[in-house]
Amino acid sequence: MGDRWRMRNELGRTTDTRLDLLKANKSTFNVDNLMNKDFLIEQIRKREVFEKAYVYAISYRITRDSYCNFIEIDYYRQNKEKLFKEIESSLENPNLYDAETAFSYYLPKSDMFFRRMIYTPFKDLVIKFIFVSVLAELLDFTLVQNCFSYRLERNSEKKKKSKGYLYRYYYEGFKEFIAWQLAQVENSSCMLKTDISSFYDSISHDYLLLAISRQINIGRDTPFMILFGKTLKFKICYYSIVDEKLSETHNSQGIRFSLFKE
Repeated sequence: MGDRWRMRNELGRTTDTRLDLLKANKSTFNVDNLMNKDFLIEQIRKREVFEKAYVYAISYRITRDSYCNFIEIDYYRQNKEKLFKEIESSLENPNLYDAETAFSYYLPKSDMFFRRMIYTPFKDLVIKFIFVSVLAELLDFTLVQNCFSYRLERNSEKKKKSKGYLYRYYYEGFKEFIAWQLAQVENSSCMLKTDISSFYDSISHDYLLLAISRQINIGRDTPFMILFGKTLKFKICYYSIVDEKLSETHNSQGIRFSLFKE
């Protein structure tokens, strides 16, 4: 309980930092900066970016992850500076970074199915949040203004009136969806419930990297994109009930696309 309360306070001090940057008249992420191949590498190695990612990683591990090793959390709280130096060094050059081995485990999803979970080592979790922080600031400016994820000036009265449903809590819209479903029962003899199995796991890494590089207008072969790609690919350790031993594999995700042209 103490850890959750501490994280709530830490997050409260950083929650508006990125929004303030996005509202600034002159963004750090201008075209001239992006044309500099070293600029984004400098961004992911910044101390302030690490600080936010560190807080987010601890918060995620404690409050959102399905498994939390509090000994690991305590270790990195005592060795925060060492962690920063290691990450700063790893992100200096794509050749210097390789993700540590993660491990997979399964939790019940229903009476018939299990959901596969991946436990990411804390250092790599911080690095993932570093990339998320930097990419979020870049991609916020590419979102269409009627997208729910568009956060720029979302609290202004003018924007609230013009966007309507975007500023309502999502569950209100969900309640309307439920009401719509119930109304369809009157006109239908049967209803089919569908779900996309492992939706996020089905997204191709190749497509994701290509889409992001195009969206922020940098090459796939730049150090930043190479490093980001490395955060997506890592070894996974798992226990095989068939062989009754620990095994390792590289994570594979989505369908490899070879038809996309630059």
